[in-house]
Amino acid sequence: MIESLEIKNFTCFEDIKIDFVPGINIFIGDNGTGKTHILKLLYTIPSSKTKVSKDETGYIDEISYLLEVESIFLSESNALTRKSSSKKEEIKKFVLIFNIDGKPFTVTNEQHNWLASLNCDINGVYIPAKDMLANAPYFLSTYKKYDMHFEKVYADVLLNSYLPPLRKLNDRQKAWMKKIEDVIGGEIAIKGEKFFLKSEVGEIDFMLVSEGWRRLAHLWLLIRCGLLDQGTELCWDEPETNLNPSMFPVLVDVLLELQEMGVQMFIATHSYYLLKRFDLQRKDHSVKFYSLYEKNKKEGVKCDPADTYLELSHNKIDEENEKIYDLTVENELFKKK
Repeated sequence: MIESLEIKNFTCFEDIKIDFVPGINIFIGDNGTGKTHILKLLYTIPSSKTKVSKDETGYIDEISYLLEVESIFLSESNALTRKSSSKKEEIKKFVLIFNIDGKPFTVTNEQHNWLASLNCDINGVYIPAKDMLANAPYFLSTYKKYDMHFEKVYADVLLNSYLPPLRKLNDRQKAWMKKIEDVIGGEIAIKGEKFFLKSEVGEIDFMLVSEGWRRLAHLWLLIRCGLLDQGTELCWDEPETNLNPSMFPVLVDVLLELQEMGVQMFIATHSYYLLKRFDLQRKDHSVKFYSLYEKNKKEGVKCDPADTYLELSHNKIDEENEKIYDLTVENELFKKK
């Protein structure tokens, strides 16, 4: 489990530390406050572990980690250093400190500081805001051969989605998949490199399937192949994208049950309805909220944690919701006059 992350001089962050819960960690904030950057940083730990596990060392070192950061952010590590707001010489060093299962892992972009290593048992899954399943054919072969300007997470999405089903699914996995099937109207089939929705009317090419349904289908595939299991870290950027709010109850129910099975989650969202769904069901689950905000350019982005949605500070989602409510009341009163 990732217990905390400390970030210094990285992209929009000057100096913050975030403590996580073992269940669901939900981030809100304006555009440009680093929600996706945090998710990507968290994903780089299990992702770089997968890369070095080929030589059976089981360890992440700073060299392999920084290479993974560069492939996931599509930038050289020195370019990710936070730009100084003063006229003094720009600081060329960032520091990332992870606390994983009680063990610290510190990395900087200074080559002479590549000293630490971490034995990591975490597996990771990343779901980006952009859907890849409908555009899957030939992507992996092209990505492998050519220098395409796509973050590594998009290749990882397809590698995970193409995995075959588990030989034997347990009752809970079958129940989660059934909930999703009832919403999207069928199961998922893979033929070659194309995905299809198997429904009562036949097999429907994913290019013709609602993008919101494809979001839930992606979750279905990850459950079917057993990737979402105890010890897995799921980073999901804007799960509400193209998803009708009527489907949120199923999404939230499945995610809450997955965290009970030992899946640690990091979610970035702009959806009031999704946040309220988690808040209303948080009592019996491990859920925490985080608000990212920028007070001024010099201090960079800060983070305020909260145990409930109502306790969140710097919550522009709620502020806009209240404005809409006030405008609605005002319009109704004006009509009556």
